[in-house]
Amino acid sequence: MIDLSDVLSAQARIAALVEHTPAVSSGELNAMAGARVTLKLENLQGAGSFKLRGALSAMTALPPERLRRGVAATANGNHALAVAHAARLLDTTALVVLPEGSGGGGARALGARVVCCKDEIADRTVIPAKGSALAMAGAGTVAVELIRDVGPVDVLVLPVGGGTLAAGCAAAAAALAPGVRVVGVLLRRGTPKPPALHAAVTVDDAETAAAMRLLHDALGVTVEPNGACAVAALCAGRVPVRPSDRVGVVVSGGNVLQPLPVG
Repeated sequence: MIDLSDVLSAQARIAALVEHTPAVSSGELNAMAGARVTLKLENLQGAGSFKLRGALSAMTALPPERLRRGVAATANGNHALAVAHAARLLDTTALVVLPEGSGGGGARALGARVVCCKDEIADRTVIPAKGSALAMAGAGTVAVELIRDVGPVDVLVLPVGGGTLAAGCAAAAAALAPGVRVVGVLLRRGTPKPPALHAAVTVDDAETAAAMRLLHDALGVTVEPNGACAVAALCAGRVPVRPSDRVGVVVSGGNVLQPLPVG
């Protein structure tokens, strides 16, 4: 597990390299949720996802000689994009290992070399997609920024995939906003609830599509389905809130590969 000191150490290393993403409110969303809601727009983060924070946290902790030898990622999607973008920011090289025919064009566009054989990793350092304390600490900087910008929150709602964001944000929020209730929205049904969370809920595809449309129409932001699921849970009434509650919601990513759903 990590604590606030780990998150603050990560923040000191990566602050000059990441976007301090906006924390915004919407009257329409407040009315739908029945509480005072602030959205943390990590869809506007470099590489389009909060995962850049974890990748940079891990990479800036490497000894300089290891960083110069380059890094590698063995997962596609936002993690591969984050590692590729982080490598560019740190003036090193990235290798993304993917099964043949599985894409990787986004990482390639960011300067990574995409291969299908793990033997090519050689002496590069593999940046894991989940389970890394350094990545959790980097992800926790999302909550630090949110609370420092808008003050303590009573409820923090965030997406849960591999658990990196949940662990990091829960550790930071518990220290900076004592009494906060951290609610995770599971991206896959059957996913175990991370121990750092007070509760976990799920949403369906229609609710997620409606949240994507709301974010686009009300705020002009484009969000991927996983990135919108925390907003979807709040709007669908899955997260119990009171009118007096200050609710923080993490919008985790904006890498949309398909048109927005028609409302």
